[in-house]
Amino acid sequence: MTMAKGLTSAYAPMGAVAMRPEVADYFKDRVFNSGLTYNAHPISLAAAIANIQVIQEDHIVEHVAAMGPVLHRMLTDLVNSTLRWAKCARLAYSA
Repeated sequence: MTMAKGLTSAYAPMGAVAMRPEVADYFKDRVFNSGLTYNAHPISLAAAIANIQVIQEDHIVEHVAAMGPVLHRMLTDLVNSTLRWAKCARLAYSA
């Protein structure tokens, strides 16, 4: 999986690749040509570490998981209201 801006909250350029341990093992003795344009810059690494600390300390992942059902409900309500509006619009234009 590739990731970038979220690592530093876009304060500094940073890209990374995460992979399963068995895939990473393959590259222990081989070069991994990822094509990332930003990696291993000291300022970007410091920003990424600080950002990850904030994510952990503020329990952002847990909060996002807890808000998932709320977002689902709100999106479902939005879809339903949009479908009602579309049905009314269709009836108005067909009259």
